Amino acid sequence: VQTCALPILCWVCLGGGVFTNLLLNAYKNVNIVALEIDLVVYKIAKEAFGLLEDSRLEVNICDGLEYLCNAVKNNDKYDAVIYDVDVKDPTLGLSGPPKAFLKQDILNNVKSLIGKEGLFLLNFVCRASDVKAEILNVLKTNFKQLTSLKIAEDINRVLLAGNSDKAFDANLLEQTATYMNQCTKNTQTHPIIFHQ
Repeated sequence: VQTCALPILCWVCLGGGVFTNLLLNAYKNVNIVALEIDLVVYKIAKEAFGLLEDSRLEVNICDGLEYLCNAVKNNDKYDAVIYDVDVKDPTLGLSGPPKAFLKQDILNNVKSLIGKEGLFLLNFVCRASDVKAEILNVLKTNFKQLTSLKIAEDINRVLLAGNSDKAFDANLLEQTATYMNQCTKNTQTHPIIFHQ
């Protein structure tokens, strides 16, 4: 956490808002700025998935890449930037995030937004081993710390990256995964397992 104020997360791609709701329910001391490019998706999140909208959630209907660029120009800071963006082309072997979100100028924006102590989290879904290796290499080149949480029985991984000199605390990651699994017990999400 970079300030004494509540942590602020930048969530790129609100989607149905299920995970945003999970975080808002699990952590009462967090603020989320959620980005969604499609107004229809935002309306579905509210009407079909019960998106929680209170003072802790700010939704912006905008292009996520443009938002990140403008946020840097405004000297905005976030405790975490979270990518939950999918790829629409199944032939690429990569379901998320799109490679446009991993270009060097965009990663530089993310690094600027999170500073030295913030986190960069990605919902990473990749079936092609060469693409996976390429993306992991890009992330390892850009961030001092990189680890992952595997979602059991699923191809998804949550990648955690940061530029702190201090390594991620494996025990804390295990505890967080356990806590998040308890929060999702009554949903249809898969358990999260920590892997280094």
